[in-house]
Amino acid sequence: MNEQLQRILSYPLWRQCIDLGNGYTTTGRVNKALWKGLHFPDDVKGKSFLDIGANDGLFSFMAEQKGAVPIVASDLYKDTIGSMEDGWSDEGINLLKEYFNSNILIHKNGIYHLNELNMQFDVILVNHIINWLDDIELAIKNLALASKGSVYISDGFLLETNLKDSITPENMPIRSLYKPSVITSLLKKNGFKIDAVTEINYQPFFINDFINFPTIKLNEHTKIYKLPFTDSDFILSGAVKQISYCKVGNFYHVFQLGWVHKNDVTVSYYKPSKFYTLSKLTGLLNIYYSFLNYKFKRKNNYTYFIIKATKLN
Repeated sequence: MNEQLQRILSYPLWRQCIDLGNGYTTTGRVNKALWKGLHFPDDVKGKSFLDIGANDGLFSFMAEQKGAVPIVASDLYKDTIGSMEDGWSDEGINLLKEYFNSNILIHKNGIYHLNELNMQFDVILVNHIINWLDDIELAIKNLALASKGSVYISDGFLLETNLKDSITPENMPIRSLYKPSVITSLLKKNGFKIDAVTEINYQPFFINDFINFPTIKLNEHTKIYKLPFTDSDFILSGAVKQISYCKVGNFYHVFQLGWVHKNDVTVSYYKPSKFYTLSKLTGLLNIYYSFLNYKFKRKNNYTYFIIKATKLN
């Protein structure tokens, strides 16, 4: 294992699971299946590409592999991170830029400061940042200035049956939920044509995580290793219980901590429900997922959409 790969595997804060080759990935949860799941464009070869809310750079590096050029990854990047509200660490994406020998440009100031780029893009992805914004009108205005093609906005939105156009939810770590019609109206006001507003059912992703990723229970004084090897540096842990999204050999990764050996922890998997098992056996999983999404919407009064719009000349 070379030094670059060791630095990547010892970084504890990955949010996205990015393929490193030779069977290795970064240790995050969000993976490449989301590109297709969110109906992002298949062909970006030769197109300029802006990834807003890039985090560790998953979609930016995927776009580079698909032939997009130039590519800008934009987020509220910081040298350190206290919480996601403060921004996102740029250490991960910089590690990957070096590892992939990538030409991706990093923009550290997010959607409110796209004018700093002095560029326009053929394809812009805006993934899961709308709910964090205080000034949605300024955000859409800046998207319009930066776009010369297609914009894809993915996030959670209020159901159109809600009496309000937007709300500030209680007990949720986001700032606002909007109706899709609020966003589409702002897009039209700023020179976009709305191509599609498509509901996204996240239940297959949630259920996949629930079934396929183990819960790791650390006991008092469990050794947490810097790398997935017993001869690497380690610290001692207090009791922790957490889902692990990455395994290398006999080691599981624990977010924000490091690597633990399977013999030092309790590993358990959730069993799928009887309804899931029956639906899978009978080829009716899509109906099962639709039912779960219906229950989710009834309980929370919002769901997920992808809005595709094209900038008019």
